[in-house]
Amino acid sequence: MPVSRSAKKALKVSSRRKKENELYKILLRKTIKATRKHANLENLRLVQKALDKAAQKAVIHENKARRLLIRLTKLAKKPDKK
Repeated sequence: MPVSRSAKKALKVSSRRKKENELYKILLRKTIKATRKHANLENLRLVQKALDKAAQKAVIHENKARRLLIRLTKLAKKPDKK
């Protein structure tokens, strides 16, 4: 347990940030999963927004966000087999 006043504040801040980061990760996972299932431009826009937001907040690395977006874009551009 933190003893000093600043350590107590740091604990509060870190726990709040951890909750926010977990929310971003959950949102990111859901949007990526939906885009992989139904690869269309609307889902691609949503996942791009989520990836950019997560990278901006340093939840994931910027390069990982770009890599995921490129892979999902290739998946969306692939012709459907019907």
